[in-house]
Formats: sequence, structure tokens, C-alpha cells
Amino acid sequence: MTQPTYSICIDWDCADWAGVHDFTGDDITSDVERFRIYRGKDKDTNSYPAATLELTINNLTGNYYPTNAAGTPGPKVRLWLPVRVQATYNAVTYNLYYGYINRITAHPTRSMRYIYFYATDGIDLLAKQIVIQDMDDKTVMTDGEAAGFILDAASWNAARRSIDVDGGDITDFPDTFEYEKP
Repeated sequence: MTQPTYSICIDWDCADWAGVHDFTGDDITSDVERFRIYRGKDKDTNSYPAATLELTINNLTGNYYPTNAAGTPGPKVRLWLPVRVQATYNAVTYNLYYGYINRITAHPTRSMRYIYFYATDGIDLLAKQIVIQDMDDKTVMTDGEAAGFILDAASWNAARRSIDVDGGDITDFPDTFEYEKP
């Protein structure tokens, strides 16, 4: 029986979480001791929370310790870095997870064996954005186009979404934009 192979990458050089991410040379799979992806409906709250990823990384060398200037990636370890998990099975690659590091647990000594990364997907980031709609500036568009404007305003990269923008027009959809403090 064929087993899937996994690829876990973190874009260490990311400068814009909403921009295009390049995972070339950023594969950390060999250092990952285990990972868990959680997603789906919460039975207790009857809601669909953001998908999460927990990574346990072997850090015996101290390379992942954020203050290790000599380590690779050492000083690049920080919050909001993009993480991608893929699985390849029967020569087909599947995207399992795409999110952002939002918590790092590093022990105070570099000789500790593990470092933990916790990431949430784009739904968490979308929920933290403030999007405003101008009810005085309305345009006729499809449902998909309207959803696209909302995601644009929340800085959700167009390359990481797939929305059906066809279909009937809805009328008087308000202009949508990102809220900025005055």
C-alpha cells in the first residue's frame, strides 16, 4: 500500500502576509516530529472556527531558537509567517493546510529538544479585519464579485481563493473597503 509523503514549508523571508509567498528552499519536513491539523464544525458552539495547525519541531541544534543569530532560520523565526502543508499520494499533490504562525512556544534554553509552532488559517485573519461598506455608493454585481470585493478589502490574496463570480447580478451592493484609522 502506498503511503503519502508530506511537505511542510514556512516562508521565512515573508514580508507581507497578504502578498505572494515563496516556499522555495523552506521545507522543514525533516525537522518536524509531528503535526496535527484541526478543522471542521464545533459541535458545542455550532460554528466553523478557523482551521489550526500544531507543529512540534526538533530543535536539538537550537537552529529554530529566535535569538540564535547563527542558526538557520534562527533570527527569521517570528509570528505571521505563512505555513503550507502538502501531501503527495500516487503522484498527485494535495494542499492540506495553508495558514500563518500566530503562537510560538520556545523554551528559555537553546538546548531544549523541541519548539512548538501553532498556526491558524486565513479564516482567523479574515475575522480580525474590519471591513466597511459605503451604503451611499452601490454597484450592481454578482454574489461572487461582491464576495471578492470583501476578501480584497480584508487583504485576502486572490491567488489563494477560488470563487465562482458567474451567476445572476444582485442589485445595489455597497462599495466595500478596508477600515483605516483616521
